[in-house]
Amino acid sequence: MEGRINRIKKQLHSQKYKLTPQREATVRVLLENEEDHLSAEDVYLLVKEKGTGNWTRHCLPDTGIADGTESCRQN
Repeated sequence: MEGRINRIKKQLHSQKYKLTPQREATVRVLLENEEDHLSAEDVYLLVKEKGTGNWTRHCLPDTGIADGTESCRQN
C-alpha cells in the first residue's frame, strides 16, 4: 500500500496539492475499501472515524482519483 500512497502523493503534487494527513487518511480509506462501492458519505464517515477532516467530498474529485461534483481546484 505504501507504494500506491507514494504514487498518489506524486500525482497530487503534480496538480499542486499536498498529501496532508487528512488527504492521506482519505486515500487510505479508499485503498482499504477499493473492492467496495462506497458513497462519498461512506468515505467521509470512515475518514471521520479516523479523526480527520472532510476533504474527501470537496477536493478529492479534482485529483482524478475519485469522481465527484464539487471543486477545490487551486488557481
